[in-house]
Amino acid sequence: MHNNAKDNKLLSAWSRLIIVLLLLCLGALRPAGAATYLGTATVYQGGDPARVIDVVYVPIGFTDSWLYPAFTEGTVPYTSQFLTSYAPFTSYQSFFNIHRLDAYSTVNEEAALRTLASQYLPDVDVIIFVYRDATALVNRCGGEPNVLACANMGGDVHIHYGTYMDVLAHELGHAIGYLADEYVSTTNCPSGVYEGLEPTSINATINTDRTALKWRDWLGIDGVDLFPGALYCSTGAYRPRATCRMGAYDGGSPQQPFDPVCREGLIREINSRVYPFVSLTPSNQFQFNLSPQPKTFSVVPDLNIRPQGAAYQYEWYLNYQLIPGATSTSYTLDLSTLAPGQTHTLRIVPVDPDINDFVRIANLEKPAAIETGWFISVVATAPTISSFTPTSGGAGVPVTISGSNFTGATAVKFNGTLSTYQVVSAMQINATVPASATTGPITVTTPNGTATSAQTFTVYSPPTITYYSPLSALPGALVNVYGNNFCGIPCNPADTQLKLNGVSITPTSVSATNIQFTLPAGSTSGYLTVTTPFGAGSVYFIVQGVPQIIYFGPFIATTGTIVTIQGFNFCGIPCFASQTQARLNGLLLPITEIFPGYLKVQIPAGAASGYLTVTTPAGMATSSSQLIIQQPPTISSFTPTSGPVGTLVDMSGFPFCAFPCDASQIRVSLNGAPVTLRAALPGYLRLEIPPGATSGKFTVTTAVGSVTSTGTFTVTP
Repeated sequence: MHNNAKDNKLLSAWSRLIIVLLLLCLGALRPAGAATYLGTATVYQGGDPARVIDVVYVPIGFTDSWLYPAFTEGTVPYTSQFLTSYAPFTSYQSFFNIHRLDAYSTVNEEAALRTLASQYLPDVDVIIFVYRDATALVNRCGGEPNVLACANMGGDVHIHYGTYMDVLAHELGHAIGYLADEYVSTTNCPSGVYEGLEPTSINATINTDRTALKWRDWLGIDGVDLFPGALYCSTGAYRPRATCRMGAYDGGSPQQPFDPVCREGLIREINSRVYPFVSLTPSNQFQFNLSPQPKTFSVVPDLNIRPQGAAYQYEWYLNYQLIPGATSTSYTLDLSTLAPGQTHTLRIVPVDPDINDFVRIANLEKPAAIETGWFISVVATAPTISSFTPTSGGAGVPVTISGSNFTGATAVKFNGTLSTYQVVSAMQINATVPASATTGPITVTTPNGTATSAQTFTVYSPPTITYYSPLSALPGALVNVYGNNFCGIPCNPADTQLKLNGVSITPTSVSATNIQFTLPAGSTSGYLTVTTPFGAGSVYFIVQGVPQIIYFGPFIATTGTIVTIQGFNFCGIPCFASQTQARLNGLLLPITEIFPGYLKVQIPAGAASGYLTVTTPAGMATSSSQLIIQQPPTISSFTPTSGPVGTLVDMSGFPFCAFPCDASQIRVSLNGAPVTLRAALPGYLRLEIPPGATSGKFTVTTAVGSVTSTGTFTVTP
């Protein structure tokens, strides 16, 4: 948590950085003496010194003839162009201020100059010491002869006179980005084999498992792979790409740019050293003993600190958990959702906007600047109930309870009966009236106490219908509905609504257990619903309609035949046969069995073919086809007219039987002897000439008569 931006920059281990840059300048050395402060100058201003990285160039061993102009007008302005010449520094120019400290000194006065830098440039973060003495350079680099440059990650930087910016960018990769060297040196690795532990730098590894590489997400992108040769050793240590600014400097053409892994790691470290906030509200970061209610926390960003020219994006974290959707510079936190008596953290993290489409280095967080935030605690407060709605209802009715401090609720009760509930917020609970609830107050219990409503919740049961009579009826019929809770006590009929299939009906009488009404004209079948202020109950009620005939059988009948008629609305429920008549061609038929969906009639003597009708008090139905009363049969033809025993003879005529056809009622003979009947329909017979048959005429006998053919069938040998 950030309290004082500049103090943290100067004191924290990850933001405190001293870079020593040794630049060899030609010329005579000023005689030894105490360091003499001459003044300071700002070479480049990127932002507020309290919030950005402040770099200062400090000369060591310079005399007046070399300080001016070699240091002030040569070394400093030239090498500081790394900020505008090399990526990724070019995208983060507003993150840096570059200053110059002018002083005379000997080569051994680094400590004194460090004191002067802190005194006259108190916001300093990075000190680049510029040496002009070759011997001092070698001594600072471990005594190695012909040294071009050397550095320790996060420590001193030493650089030889030459192509200053290339070397400086390389050394800043060590000092700011903690990047490893990506070249081979027999001096530093005589055996050529790296035998150390896994390096901490993101751009060097001993691991050859590609699925576990630090830069596994970069593989195949912009030349990134696994290349031997890193940390000065030709084998045993690997780098991400064949070429990189962290490779060897040949003293000629400019070095290759940082490879993607190094660039992204350097971006991450640059971000981590700036504080892009002007102020925060509340300004006191220790917000203790707050009341459990919504409170807004906000920051004012420093818009001059713009990574890659785009504003920071923001993420908010509560107790180290990301708050989804919180991305602005302010956030309203409902403090009642926090556990009381504990210290909570609310943080806002400025995140690099990623306009370069970073491919994240495995296991590293996204680049982010110094965060800020607050420590918060909330006082424990008992819940309160201010209201609830509705104020009455039956089991299963949802009730919204309003109040405060509902977070962590452990029980909601209706007059002592536990209910199911959901804590919507610290100020609202949605509960359901339990099945066994009774009239009384509502209580809400949390670890901090129990709240009891001042108002009573009235529990009523919805109406229930247990029986009604008749079960179906015609308009105008008197209907009785029986059940419970049709009205309150005392009963107010005006509170009871009755509907059939959605149409209101006015009851003739209402009590708690009975409703009586007359079925109105035009009523249709549907749900009969009784509704009270406490709920509704319904059953399906059938309004008897006009009868319909959809089928009858048999289609051909004789006297005494039982005919079944199928359809609808032949009677009500219960069914009374006295209210239904069936007729054939106007002749009244005796009904032997009746139900709402079918009835049976018997064909009396003297009946003639015609249409069937069914008549009820609701109307009359007529069959779509006639019922045929069977007459004595006739033979119109047969073929063949001759043949041997076994010949099949097809005979036409009508009516040989009823429909469906009962072949057992048909007898056929030839010249008086029985003939085998193979198939029978009302208008068709198939016969087989039996052994012993003799020529003659066919005779067909049915239940209503017989007929003899006019033609003769000749039995041939």
